[in-house]
Amino acid sequence: MKLGIQRLMENPTLASSWGRCAFLGNQASVTPDFKASWVLLHDLLGKNLTAIFGPQHGFHATVQDNMIETGHGTGPFGLPVYSLYSETREPKDDMLSNVDTIVVDLQLTGCRVYTFKYTIAACLRAAQKLGKKVVILDRPNPIGGTQIGGRSLDLRAKSFVGEFEIPMRHAMTTAEAATLFNKGIGASLEVVKMEGYSGTEYWSDLYKHWVLTSPNLPSIDSVYVYPATVMLEGTNISEGRGTGLPFQFVGAPYIKNSEAYAKRIQDYIRSDAVYLRPAEFQPTSQKWAGEICHGVHIHVIEPKRIHTYA
Repeated sequence: MKLGIQRLMENPTLASSWGRCAFLGNQASVTPDFKASWVLLHDLLGKNLTAIFGPQHGFHATVQDNMIETGHGTGPFGLPVYSLYSETREPKDDMLSNVDTIVVDLQLTGCRVYTFKYTIAACLRAAQKLGKKVVILDRPNPIGGTQIGGRSLDLRAKSFVGEFEIPMRHAMTTAEAATLFNKGIGASLEVVKMEGYSGTEYWSDLYKHWVLTSPNLPSIDSVYVYPATVMLEGTNISEGRGTGLPFQFVGAPYIKNSEAYAKRIQDYIRSDAVYLRPAEFQPTSQKWAGEICHGVHIHVIEPKRIHTYA
């Protein structure tokens, strides 16, 4: 299987009409052998790579959850790096003054509330307004392209964690999401497709390693359970933020019996695709920081049989 960035490097003439390019991505924008996409683009485009945009959590994927990034900076090759999770969510006109094409290589997670896809939509809007092009270097959906789950968004609740009427588990690749969103935007959009991807594969079928897309998705197991446990963010139960196993630890100080809690949930979900081990943990930040939480550690046994919203 080949990613869009790999196909571009094998067919460099695909970029012949792109002109001056900005790159939208982060530290997870790498090839299977860990070559950074922005380095490969710089090798290909030279001085025609003129700017870098970073999504939520920053270009280096270091900023925690919903903290607002302030300001911009200078990045690889002395290029300006603009945060699109700062005082602006959409590239400003001056950020695109030296840009003809925005080249996107962002790894999505398969869940509606993950904001990267909305940053792509914001770039599509800016491109449509200013007559620029957007190119998507496609990437797989890490939790597969066959299982769709959860209610579609009620647009009365529209926000930056949900802009479009799609379900929580949406099954789309990066390019599929961008193409869907662009139907209502009308920007000039080009897709560099993957090769050999059927949509039935999960990340573990394709690759041995996961590069964290954001600080609280450090492992592929966190990604597999994220569509379920992210729903705990609005509760007083910790979803494991501030620990080494975010979205895999679930619990709270007021839960008195981890063993009974684990058994109750395991019996309720009636699935052996995950194993809920009784566990204690102490978040260093976020909910219940500094307190011992009693709950479970979710171990992923068979990701393809995790039916998040069954």
